[in-house]
Amino acid sequence: MTEGVSKQETPSSEKESISHGEIQDLIVELGNNLNYFAEKEFRIDGYKLDVVWKRTVDAAPSEAFEVQKRGNLRQAIENLRHAWGKGISKLYLVVFTTKDKMKAERLVDVSLHDIKDHVYVRTIKEIMKWHNSTKTAAEDAIKIGGHKGLAQLRFRRNVSRLQRKKSPRKRKKKDATIDG
Repeated sequence: MTEGVSKQETPSSEKESISHGEIQDLIVELGNNLNYFAEKEFRIDGYKLDVVWKRTVDAAPSEAFEVQKRGNLRQAIENLRHAWGKGISKLYLVVFTTKDKMKAERLVDVSLHDIKDHVYVRTIKEIMKWHNSTKTAAEDAIKIGGHKGLAQLRFRRNVSRLQRKKSPRKRKKKDATIDG
């Protein structure tokens, strides 16, 4: 037995360390940090996208994410193609290892050749790095601004707008009185 030599993490142990749902949650939080309204398990015409980002609560998604841990990479690509057809302009395919990324990029080049400039293949490490950089910026904004961040303010504004649409308030007529 050799002492002092650390065992490097293998791609398979890396895949087991974080679940599909945890990655989705990370992408949702990333979207919130970037002032998007993020939604998990978004259904569109029978297709399910892992995560979508919207500019406002009631807007159509502008960005879509498919997380590919195990399973059918072609199905994830088909979901992204459908999302593109529904007007989602930025498509992300999130994979676990650099080897998976190279395989996915080749498949995107072949299967999505006409829209490949709008498809971004990222590893989970790249997503985590992106998340950490935005989390720090969001925390700094809270410290400086003294509020819970722009995303929360925008969310409250849109929720109150939706509530007003659903239950319009009846305005009471005020009696004009003149103090004399």
